[in-house]
Formats: sequence, C-alpha cells, structure tokens
Amino acid sequence: MVRRFGCHPRSPVTSVTGAGEIGLYESLDYHRNFLDGIRMRHPCAANVGIGHRATSACNLVEVSVRLGRQVKWDPVKECFPGDDDVNRMLARANRRPWQL
Repeated sequence: MVRRFGCHPRSPVTSVTGAGEIGLYESLDYHRNFLDGIRMRHPCAANVGIGHRATSACNLVEVSVRLGRQVKWDPVKECFPGDDDVNRMLARANRRPWQL
C-alpha cells in the first residue's frame, strides 16, 4: 500500500510542511510497491530517477574505494571530468558479437 502525503504538485523546496505532515511517499515493501505501481498504473515510492541517483552514489563510493582516492563527479554529464582512467570504469567491454 502506498500513501501519498501532499508533495506533488507542490514543490518540497518552496512549500511549507505543516505539523505532522510528511511530503514523501511511504512504502514498507518496495518490491510490492513496484509491482502494485505497474498493475495499477500509479507512481511508485521510488521512481526511476531516485533509483538511478541512489545507485550512482553507491557506485561512486565503490570507485573511490577501489582507487584509494577521492574522485570528482559531474552529475549532469555523468562522468569524471578530466580523469580518463576513472571514466573507463563506467562501463566494461561487451562480449563479442554484442556491441552498442
């Protein structure tokens, strides 16, 4: 079950949240929420953009740990500016005969 608390269309940045009011989706089971969203054609608690950014943050930490140093990330271009060695870690070579 998803309960939606007054967020959209109001922007969380410009709106004032009242006492006890939460401006976010609530889901206790994200897998069920995803399947229900598909079946009933309504937004999920964590949409594609949220999932992408959350996964990107985890991947950036992994890259930094593997290299043993800080990395600089451009979230708009989704690359490491001026660091070709690290940019090569963004994808791996496809197996033959597959190509993009």
